[in-house]
Amino acid sequence: MSVAKDPVRAAAAEVLLGVSIATLHERSLMAAIGVTREDDLTRALRALPDGRRREVREQAVSFAGEVCRYLGDRHSDDPRARLMLEVWARESRDYAAYDALFSAFEFEGKQRMLDEARRMFPRSMTAHW
Repeated sequence: MSVAKDPVRAAAAEVLLGVSIATLHERSLMAAIGVTREDDLTRALRALPDGRRREVREQAVSFAGEVCRYLGDRHSDDPRARLMLEVWARESRDYAAYDALFSAFEFEGKQRMLDEARRMFPRSMTAHW
């Protein structure tokens, strides 16, 4: 499948070029609600009914999680992927980011991050780290 036809693969390629996972997450939110300017995103999200707002946020987090898993699975030897995953994990506190990071990479400060993550997530989710 070409990068153009696979949004996760295309997003991962962007991450390796320096686009943050946070930016991809924000773009996903914007695309889901039809917003074209970052300045309008917060207002547009607030204007959505609660259920739709929750759905849009869950979809964006899910997409970011898929990108994280792709990076961990296919780019575990790339320090750019590790750095972007580490930044996103710290910003988002998202399990998929931590999982991809801890499962695929060795890095300075890993034990400290592991300890933090194990306090955030149930033991059943973190035992394999």
